[in-house]
Amino acid sequence: MKLQTLLLTTAISLTVFNPAAIGSTETAQKIKSVAQVKTELYDTLQILDDTNVCIGACQVTRQLGVCSLVENLDTQVKGKIFGRKIRNRSSALPIDKADVELMRLIYSQCKSLKPENFPPYLQLNANRKYKIFNPTCKSLEIINQGLGLIDDTVVNCN
Repeated sequence: MKLQTLLLTTAISLTVFNPAAIGSTETAQKIKSVAQVKTELYDTLQILDDTNVCIGACQVTRQLGVCSLVENLDTQVKGKIFGRKIRNRSSALPIDKADVELMRLIYSQCKSLKPENFPPYLQLNANRKYKIFNPTCKSLEIINQGLGLIDDTVVNCN
């Protein structure tokens, strides 16, 4: 049963967090609110914490997905997270100061992934720079509180 759950979760994670689509304009346009992104981050971190459900491809694609989700949100809030001017045709989503700080903290825990470190089961765009979520325990504790996760979530803190 665990193997079936693992295979299903891996298949879903590869579909939901399609590495080829990470950071694309189409993906950013699917973001309709900051609350939606926070919910997706909450769900992702909960799944990452459960090693009975998410290992291997699931874990890597979700770690990539965390970083790309914040990048895509920055596009939708017209650069308020990273402090850059972004011009797009749609109006900017509203984001409060606390959420800007939370997203900056989350993204500060994203580390560059060198092409030679890409897992062989992921087809990534060689021309794109990818970041993978690899938080410190202290940062993760603050992120978890900001997203409303329970205190015993300890992704990468074992």
